[in-house]
Parts: sequence; structure tokens; C-alpha cells
Amino acid sequence: MPDESSGQIQETLARIERELSLLREALSLLGLKGCSQCGRFFRASDGGALFDGGEPVCLECVEGWWEQRRQQLCVKDREIIERRLVNWLVNHHDAKLVLKPTPAAAGSMQIIAGCVQCDGAGTVAGRRCSACDGRGTVWLVVPTRDKAKGS
Repeated sequence: MPDESSGQIQETLARIERELSLLREALSLLGLKGCSQCGRFFRASDGGALFDGGEPVCLECVEGWWEQRRQQLCVKDREIIERRLVNWLVNHHDAKLVLKPTPAAAGSMQIIAGCVQCDGAGTVAGRRCSACDGRGTVWLVVPTRDKAKGS
């Protein structure tokens, strides 16, 4: 008897997995992509909806995802994806590069990134980089949705 019910459970799970796979495929045919972290779907045509750093990630999940993902990458790959992430956040989500976060930035997403001006070296043409004050890193502050909308 236990083997019979276990077999039914396995069949049911396999059927559900097939149906979910078909649903995901159908959603992609409709132009939707899912966030690899939370599973929510977004229009694939909206360049600001999902960041693709090897897997699609929505704005709400990107900070936690990046904290985990950056530790798994070699230095060269981390720098490439980090630069793409910085560009995506600046271009689509009104992020600002600052030398240090301010109390006004509290509640906003804040990520430390390599300086684009000096490529993280801290110097440009033998002089201290003015964009990062010679540290080689800057803070990327992404306003919360309420702040971005002006509420």
C-alpha cells in the first residue's frame, strides 16, 4: 500500500512540474521573463525590468543577488558584471555615484562599486582620481521607488 501511494505522489509531482514548465514556456512566448530570485514575471522588452548578469534579476532582488553572486565570480568576471550593473542602475533606475553615502540615502539601495574613471586603480595618469578620491571605489545609491517618483 505505501508503495502505491508513493507512486501516485511521484506521478502527480511529475505532472505538476510538466505543467509549470509549459506555463513558463508560454509566458516566454508572450514576451515575459521571470526573475531568477523571486519568480515574478516582467516584460522582456522593458530594459529596466530585469538585469541580466548571467541570470535575470529584478530591481527588488538585485542587491541581495549581487551580494551573493559577486563572491562566486573571478575578479575579471566580477568587474565586467559590476560595470554592467552600475550602468543598468544609472540608466534605468536613477542611481547616483557618490563618494560616500549620506543620511539622506538611508533606506535606498547602496552598493559599493569600482570607480569607472580610474578602473578601480585610484589614480588616473599618475594623479589621484577625482571621481573616487583615490579609493578606487564609489557608492552607487539607488533611490527607493517612492523617492524616485518624487513622493
